[in-house]
Amino acid sequence: MGASDSKLVFKQGIFRLSEDRSIPANDTYWTGFWELPESTEDVFSLFSPVDIRRTRDTSIANLETLLLAVTSRLFNLAAHPSFPDSETAPEKDALNCIRILTRLLPFIYEADHLEVWEDNFFWSSRRRRSTRSQTVGTEILFDGTEAEDNPLPRDTEEESERSKPLGEELIDTLTDLLFHSGFTLPTPHNARSKVTYSIWQSGVGCNTAVGSTKEFESNRCEILRLLLTLTSKSMYMTPNILPVKGVKAITYITTCPDKQIVLSVLCSLLNTTLKYNPASWRVPYDHVVFKDPKQILVTYCLQLLLVLILYPIPENSYGQTPKNNYRHFLGRLHRPQDFQFLVEGMTRSIASTSNKSYIKVHANSSYLPGSQKSLKWAPEMIMLFWEVLQCNKRFRSFIIDTNRAHDFVVLILFYALAQKTDPSKQGVVRMCIFVLQTLSVEPTFGKSLNKQFEGQESLPTSVRVPNFNGTYADYLIISVYTLITASKGKLDAIYPALLAIMKNIAAYVEHISTSASSKLLQLFASMSSPGFLLANETNHALLQSLLESINAVIEHRYSENPNLIFTILRGRKRFEALRSFTLETGQEEIERQERLRKEQASETQLNSSPVRANSAESLRSPSNTHARTPTLSNVPEENSAFAIGDDDDSEVEDDHRPTPSQSSPSMHDSRTPSVSSSIDDTMPLQLRGMSEKARGKMPAGQPSFSRQNSTNSLSSHGAAVLSSSTGFMPTPQWIETWLPELPLHTILTLISELSPQVSLPSTSSPDFHASLDVIRDAQIRGIDPSPVRVHLFEWSTLSLGWYESLLWGFIFASEMVVSKGTVGVWNGTVIRLFKVQETAAEGPSFLAPRGAVDAVGSNLVQRIGSLNIRGNQSGLEGQNRQGDGGVNGIATVSSRYLELTRKKLELTRLPHEITLPQHRAWEYGTPKSDLEPLVDFWLEEYDWRTQESIINNSLPQFRTTITIPPHPPLRVHFVHSRSSHPDAIPLLFCHGWPGSILEVLKILGPLTDPTETHTNAAPVQAFHVVAPSIPGFGFSDPSPNEGMGLLATAAMYDALMQRLGYRYYVAQGGDCGANICRMLAIHYAQTCLATHVNCLSVRPPSWTYRPLVYLKYRIAEITRCRIPSLSFGYIPSDVEASEENPRFNDEEMDYLALQQTKPQTIAYALCDSPVGLLAYIREKLHDWTDNYAWTPIEILNFVMMHWLPGLEAGLRWHREALRDMQDVREKWSSTPMGISAFKGEGSRYPPMWGKCVQNLRWVRRHDGGGRFAAWERPEALVGDLRDYFGEVSRMERRLGRMVEEV
Repeated sequence: MGASDSKLVFKQGIFRLSEDRSIPANDTYWTGFWELPESTEDVFSLFSPVDIRRTRDTSIANLETLLLAVTSRLFNLAAHPSFPDSETAPEKDALNCIRILTRLLPFIYEADHLEVWEDNFFWSSRRRRSTRSQTVGTEILFDGTEAEDNPLPRDTEEESERSKPLGEELIDTLTDLLFHSGFTLPTPHNARSKVTYSIWQSGVGCNTAVGSTKEFESNRCEILRLLLTLTSKSMYMTPNILPVKGVKAITYITTCPDKQIVLSVLCSLLNTTLKYNPASWRVPYDHVVFKDPKQILVTYCLQLLLVLILYPIPENSYGQTPKNNYRHFLGRLHRPQDFQFLVEGMTRSIASTSNKSYIKVHANSSYLPGSQKSLKWAPEMIMLFWEVLQCNKRFRSFIIDTNRAHDFVVLILFYALAQKTDPSKQGVVRMCIFVLQTLSVEPTFGKSLNKQFEGQESLPTSVRVPNFNGTYADYLIISVYTLITASKGKLDAIYPALLAIMKNIAAYVEHISTSASSKLLQLFASMSSPGFLLANETNHALLQSLLESINAVIEHRYSENPNLIFTILRGRKRFEALRSFTLETGQEEIERQERLRKEQASETQLNSSPVRANSAESLRSPSNTHARTPTLSNVPEENSAFAIGDDDDSEVEDDHRPTPSQSSPSMHDSRTPSVSSSIDDTMPLQLRGMSEKARGKMPAGQPSFSRQNSTNSLSSHGAAVLSSSTGFMPTPQWIETWLPELPLHTILTLISELSPQVSLPSTSSPDFHASLDVIRDAQIRGIDPSPVRVHLFEWSTLSLGWYESLLWGFIFASEMVVSKGTVGVWNGTVIRLFKVQETAAEGPSFLAPRGAVDAVGSNLVQRIGSLNIRGNQSGLEGQNRQGDGGVNGIATVSSRYLELTRKKLELTRLPHEITLPQHRAWEYGTPKSDLEPLVDFWLEEYDWRTQESIINNSLPQFRTTITIPPHPPLRVHFVHSRSSHPDAIPLLFCHGWPGSILEVLKILGPLTDPTETHTNAAPVQAFHVVAPSIPGFGFSDPSPNEGMGLLATAAMYDALMQRLGYRYYVAQGGDCGANICRMLAIHYAQTCLATHVNCLSVRPPSWTYRPLVYLKYRIAEITRCRIPSLSFGYIPSDVEASEENPRFNDEEMDYLALQQTKPQTIAYALCDSPVGLLAYIREKLHDWTDNYAWTPIEILNFVMMHWLPGLEAGLRWHREALRDMQDVREKWSSTPMGISAFKGEGSRYPPMWGKCVQNLRWVRRHDGGGRFAAWERPEALVGDLRDYFGEVSRMERRLGRMVEEV
């Protein structure tokens, strides 16, 4: 599709999918989908998400036909004897079929309402069937396979009439195409079949690689990506459902009974992945190799391999769990040369070998580049390593026996340590720890760690231990200590796994160094501190695990570890203090530490510049908050009897003082590494890490000496400590449940036996080694070795869900990188397996320049991709646009701005308020009881990225530039959704304040695609809906000039409708949107043929202004509307409402007086304080609705649409709009008008007063609802629009012509 004309033809064909009700299957139109595109980029850029969703939701029959057409074409091509042949069976046709399927499937998977349809369409029996033959290999590659009879292929019974489901046939065809001569493999001589199942690359099961070309590898990439897309149904399931329900596509692939197919696919994927060696490139590969097509192929191979071997097949209908054949045969590998191949390929990929800085462990292996980044798939390779460890016991033995396990230990610890504080890498870090736990269950692994680690000095500085001289066990122990104490609490969920590693190896390690011994005792000091033990009801279990590790060393390797024994003796007071620990002594220690902290803070304040802080009077009132549990990087009692560093240990601490990045907090030594900022130095230690918001929520004047908000005095307030995060309250009885169970007997016995015999000199003293000799020779009585217990990693539904989400998260993220031009297969879809958080796009760089050629090409694709051939929409920026048009339909919101919002929320100071009775709670404005939970929700639970995705997937959004003199060109952001109904009317929806385009969300579908019918079986009125943002609102540009009020906005809206090709249209609005409708009726009556409002602003009639209207009103008022013939359309509530109207204007419209006079003044407050803006808008959402139950998410979504772009332009717009209000309230228009009067709307003008200003044709009153009718009562408003505009269209001749023209 080289010419732009061809692109337009293809785009026009895409539009037809959603326009025509049902296109016949034999229409030649369908051939365009595989004949016109020239590349993957063409398919992805022109077949936009909006197009796919519109077809999916409005023309499912056409979507079915398209899927059947491209799959049938693909099946026929694959079965054609000449394929690939440019004349009879073109390769391009097959590739385009694959690309179309890849593009469509994610949008089918995301739609919950299509789940039953999808299951029937893809997985129910069909009348078509295919057969395949198999050949049997002779070499025994997998242990145990020689005893099995080769089963028949799935469908080789020629007489069978059973037909395959479409999904199964598609998978079979794609599998065949992976091994198709001339398409993905070279054509062999004298081949009987086009499909040969030859393994692609040498390695496992193959000594000689088949020939390959870039074209073959590119075709493999296309097929593998479609297979990944087929299996990506996993992404659209929640983690707890996926392991139970499963994915039929993956189940079908992994349960394939054809052994040759399984082995060919398995070995091809495995060998291609592990054979790849970027070091052969003579360039700094890590920065350029991502453009290497070979790496893209390797990426897809590795990802599909992991998808297959990780997959937990759910139980079938018989309660049986079928065997995963890919995992089974991977576990059957047994040849040493295969294991060597696996190890070399994995270490090469994980270590990202380069020809520059590296670390040598073996003579022929190098890893961990000191100056270059790792390959993009290093985490996936660690995942593959873990899988082989779990399913193949021989492989575990091989890497341990050959000492290659040391390489993996160092590599895995490197990734864990380097990324321990990166929130986006926590899944990788957890996986690394679980891999080490899996290795540690082997006794030989623990023994192998006693080897001296000689390559430590060549490690990167981030993971290097200064002055290290020890074994691999020492390095592992110190690394575990660092992960626990320096991860800032981010890894608390895997503390048990880290301690399980140490327990598993403890019975086998020897010659633990002085440094590693000190780390173990420091860890014990932190875990035995009162602040940690009393934080929650489970922390004592961590302490117990650590004590069991120390006990295992003493009981099984006492004489081989004198350094550890010496360190225990030096810290004996800590263990003795723990035995006598009580709740009272623990709280006293916390109080003592707090007093010292205050004294130090006072001294610090005297010697430093003052820090602004909230006064006691301004502290926020208490409420439910989630205070953080104390982490081991921030434990307060280091100088107490519970911490390392008492009088007897001063010399040891001097010799082995932790570095600042690894140490526990100390009042006199190094600063504590924690999440908190520098302002925490002025806070009590127990409040460190709490947000300003959480601290402010504590009662004014309350001394807060602990995270548990414990009472200040034990004598006056009792002995309870309350954890505000869980409601946990430690009691003496609770302590008695676990303290006696702590395994202290071995250590205390050791101390009592050795203390009289061993002197404790400094480690630098000449007598130190003599003391170690005494320890080695001593006979300890009363200590019996306990059985060695292995702590396995246990899989559960929850952990399987997490593991799958981690894998698919890798796949999702990498697809955004490797698929140049496709913008990611799954990008913009509603992912449920994990959370997608977008980051700001990277700008140009020397390695990724954006020159003129790139800019022109990209611009051409984007412009064509957003064209709408159904109307003149030139200049539009569509949902598939990037840059100014936004990503995924809405202008990109910087992550930095979202982070700034979070910080502002944390620093919020709420005012005090007076006590009012419940029925007057809102009399002074938004009450704190309503606002404070919203602030908490915003800070702790609300996620804009999730809401952004929902909005983008629900509203088809665009931007276009319109010029309304004297204003400069302004970009207008709008929603545009066309109806498939032939009699649909263009409807301009005008939102109000503090609303936005979100108001159209609930009514968009019912308006564009009505499914109901009238009682007379006639179809109801449908609409093409356009909903623009007022200039300065949402993501529409504000004008820098004066004069952008109601009239200029109406002019811009009319120009937008004309640009979209709507010569005539109707308009609807509420609040200030109703005023825009009035300006359209007055000044653009030649194009805006009718209006409907649900909020009326009008000058009340009088004897001097519209006297006839006033006369009728007075008659109805005098008769109280009791006489129908004299009511003139009024009802009793209209009369009552008009009497109350002055009060509403006085009390509820004062905000408008401020915005219309001094908008800049109030803008300073509302644009800087998210909570101020929330309170301001929340009041209107409460007062202007009729008891609508707003959810926190709804409220915050409305607020965010003003907070993100800034409220100042919207405030100024009200001032400019004031200039046009006289026309709105007084000027006459003959344009038909309809009014929906909702009881709680607020303005309370009688609807019949609309006759003062416009040709009032239609009125309907509703008992409920308020000013936000489209949101509060969407069904009622939709019904009114259908009835009123349907009636008008039958009377207005131009509307009839409008329908025909559109």
